[in-house]
Amino acid sequence: MIKAFIFPILLAQSLNLYSETIAPIKLATDEWYPFSSKKLPGNGVMIKALVAAFKESGVDVDIKFYPTSRILKLVEDGDAEITAGWSTSEEREKHYHFTDTMFHDDCVLFSLKSNKVDYVDFESVRHLRIGGTGNSFYGEDVVKAEAAGTFKIRRVPEDRLNFFKLLEGRIDAFPLNKFVGLSMMDRELTPEQAAKITYAEKPFITSELLILVSKKSPRGEQIVKWFNDGLKKLKASGELDRLFNEAGKPLESY
Repeated sequence: MIKAFIFPILLAQSLNLYSETIAPIKLATDEWYPFSSKKLPGNGVMIKALVAAFKESGVDVDIKFYPTSRILKLVEDGDAEITAGWSTSEEREKHYHFTDTMFHDDCVLFSLKSNKVDYVDFESVRHLRIGGTGNSFYGEDVVKAEAAGTFKIRRVPEDRLNFFKLLEGRIDAFPLNKFVGLSMMDRELTPEQAAKITYAEKPFITSELLILVSKKSPRGEQIVKWFNDGLKKLKASGELDRLFNEAGKPLESY
């Protein structure tokens, strides 16, 4: 008789465990059209791929948009758990776990046609006034040169502001993902302004972009595993390539 009562209790406990849902992962992102934007279906191809990867692991994502300059601090402090589309660095490793790579990012130097910058290597542009955005990482050469005081990136809070600084002659060039830059020129500049701008063919820096996961999150390492497992499934099924192709293949999956 005792066993007859125990079995229903165990069954109820088991069903209760399965009914418990995992709290959605808190994502902090910004307007980085066409990869991340409130104006695009699924919030852009990068966010769509991220959500799909976590869904493969049975986890939802709570998406919130912020100014670019606030994102890393939010995740570092644990107010958000993840942010997508960033590269690794020794400094970032202190505050974030890194996932597997989502895609490659080629940043090219945008400049005026009347003063075109043909990028060869860092030494070829060290003497120029180079713009930058927020906490973006532009390679170890830049980090070391800035630490030594021999070079300085002139940073602004948003990418679009660098286009206006370029047009006003306040900087000589600035690095930005080619597709992001071209779509921004189309949306933010007049045809006359856009016609004055070009870009170097050789990338200023090629990065492997991934997700940064807050080390303040008690489930940080589990989040990395959920994403990596889901990403592998998306790659194996061809879904990751399908998502990128659907968006006009603005980036190369890794």
